[in-house]
Amino acid sequence: MAGFDLRSASLHLSQYSETSSSYQNTKSLLQFYDPVVLVVPPNKYAPDGMVGISELVLMACGCFDDTKGAVLVKNLAAKEPSAHGLDAYYKQYYPCLSAAAATIKW
Repeated sequence: MAGFDLRSASLHLSQYSETSSSYQNTKSLLQFYDPVVLVVPPNKYAPDGMVGISELVLMACGCFDDTKGAVLVKNLAAKEPSAHGLDAYYKQYYPCLSAAAATIKW
């Protein structure tokens, strides 16, 4: 999951495994982030009970590209001191990087 906070111009990346078909982890994170817009691939839908989301944006699966996401995150974080050593994380966190690519493209 990637969340872009327009108020602070910050990108938040989260990666987790769903352990149930009720999407409880996803629902919890969405409740925490409280998004106005939700960007999803066309084969997924917002979990039930997503009150408050005013817009659901369907983007092509090609927009969810982990390689492009890694490049975008690396470029955005290049000036941050905490960005050193990010290369080691890219291989482990490719699902959230693909979400970052789609979020930034949107």
